[in-house]
Amino acid sequence: DGQPIWNLDEQQSLPAPEKVVKEDASWKFKGYDSYQTAPNLNLTSDMVPDHHRITFIGSLSTHAGRRKMHTMLGSKYKDQYYFGFFPLSKTCRDTSVESGASFCWRTFMLASDVNLCPAGTAPVSYRMYEALQMGAIPVYVHDYRGAFIPYAGTEADIRNGMGWAVSFTGLDDLMEKEISKLTEEEIATRHKKIIQFRETHFTPKGAIMQIKNWINNPHNPEASDVRCCSNP
Repeated sequence: DGQPIWNLDEQQSLPAPEKVVKEDASWKFKGYDSYQTAPNLNLTSDMVPDHHRITFIGSLSTHAGRRKMHTMLGSKYKDQYYFGFFPLSKTCRDTSVESGASFCWRTFMLASDVNLCPAGTAPVSYRMYEALQMGAIPVYVHDYRGAFIPYAGTEADIRNGMGWAVSFTGLDDLMEKEISKLTEEEIATRHKKIIQFRETHFTPKGAIMQIKNWINNPHNPEASDVRCCSNP
């Protein structure tokens, strides 16, 4: 949890907050009126993340497609791609949260424009929900088992202006035609769309409310964005 870090350039002269305060329901901090404005991190760790276009933070061992994905991106897009795998307890400096530090996986994910969320042992991606809860742009990469998309076909579908869903074999084409050419305006637009739906759909409380509303009104598509789908 915490304020996203859209730009980690240590040379930038962002105004430092007077005091890091607890987040409100909108995940905003005093002195920062939008999620596209980030505090000065003053990172002092030896693991200071640089900005990247696309990042994968996770294990390569849980799916053969992950290793192929990593090899392809490292070969064709080495100037835009970052890979990291950190111990869960490893923390990096982060003055955007009250404790002054965040888990390194979070800090490095938020140093990227886009985050890869590939299938692993299971066809779904827990990382996709982590990214959305942080306000980060996800690319859900699925395999032959199909794409398991929350709220499929609704405004809250990640493919509707928030992120992407693509097969492992289609990732190279998506990277070449869209992700590598993203503009700052397009990135900001996707961030805003994620913020719009995060609290109501992608937090535990929001997801439970969507399910509750669907149970109470199963035949009313306006009551909830939960949809019954066949197994892909």
